[in-house]
Amino acid sequence: MALMPARASTVLFDQTPTNTNGFSITEFRLADDFTLSNQSTVTDLFFDYTFSEGGSPSDLGAVTFAIYTNKDGALGTVLESATMASGSVTRTGQSALCPTCASATFSIAPLPLGRGTYWLELHNGTSLSDSSGFEIGWGAVNDNADLIARYNGSGMTPDTPVDSSGFNQYAFQVIGTTVPEPGTLALLAVGLSILAIKARRPSDR
Repeated sequence: MALMPARASTVLFDQTPTNTNGFSITEFRLADDFTLSNQSTVTDLFFDYTFSEGGSPSDLGAVTFAIYTNKDGALGTVLESATMASGSVTRTGQSALCPTCASATFSIAPLPLGRGTYWLELHNGTSLSDSSGFEIGWGAVNDNADLIARYNGSGMTPDTPVDSSGFNQYAFQVIGTTVPEPGTLALLAVGLSILAIKARRPSDR
């Protein structure tokens, strides 16, 4: 039986581009929600960030993340959480946007998720409450009254809506692969069966 080719990664959720605002993910805990329209496996995360004047993209060191279920519009159960060492994070300066803007991307352990809404938390440091690093702000996107991020300034799980204009959503992408719908799989199976039948027919002489 022939093996199916691996599916290429794609952007499963896109909440970009960023503006020049950023809310600290060094001093605060921040989370924003995302929605998957299909059953998927998340493999990579991308986000935009800002650093202090006089600094550089490398001010972002280790990054700790957590992905949660959605519970009535708030963070629910932790599904996956890990700290990515500084060397596992790829940083790219975005000086055309602003002198202190950059983006970062990193791979995570593949996380299968069903269709639905989830929450992503990001933190600059070796834990979700580490405040020892350089000041880094999770880059913001344009306001949307229906999609409000959450924060907490005392080291607890983000639970307070961000109500400052220009800061209430954050710029990030969720990357991975989608799982074909059952109907798509059925059509694929039919197609493979037809090909198998044709392959077994003797060729015309």
